[in-house]
Amino acid sequence: MFGFGFPGQGFHCLEIPGLTKKKSTDHMGLIQIKSGEANVEKVEEELKYLIDAKWHWKVRKICETEYLATFPNKMILDTFSRSKSIDLAFHNISATIAQSDLDRFVSSVLQTGWVQMYNIPDFTKSIEAVTLIAELAGEVLVVDEVSLIKEGPVRVKLRARDLSALRDYKEISIADIGYEIKFVAEKSV
Repeated sequence: MFGFGFPGQGFHCLEIPGLTKKKSTDHMGLIQIKSGEANVEKVEEELKYLIDAKWHWKVRKICETEYLATFPNKMILDTFSRSKSIDLAFHNISATIAQSDLDRFVSSVLQTGWVQMYNIPDFTKSIEAVTLIAELAGEVLVVDEVSLIKEGPVRVKLRARDLSALRDYKEISIADIGYEIKFVAEKSV
């Protein structure tokens, strides 16, 4: 279990031996909402109006601003994925559409990024201890070893549900003594 230290951010991440990703045979498009209020029903309505009213659109929300949709064919998806932006007129939504190799049953995608942790006690500045603390926020991929020996925050690269939600103090107990650790997700460039 990762991310359980932040409300609504907990998740299980399974590593299944021998699992290989299969390329989806569906024509999956990733729709990123740039502006406007969107939900599954609005996105489906817009796609029916803009592309094909008879097609059974399978739209799935995977995060706050991203939706997956199965397009009728590769040519339509290719055409829309070449545009910088699509204006969806019914609900005043601006979006981009890109080709995706995600499976149509995907319900979310973890975000990857760097998080700074402040107030880490000196005696816990080891890869193993920092990993245990950072798992409150997500699945640890890398601990910045240079930040372990420098003054200031310790940096970890991790996968999380929503990196922007990782901005808070968490009290943890180490050997029966509480410490407030501040987590701050770095802005991606």
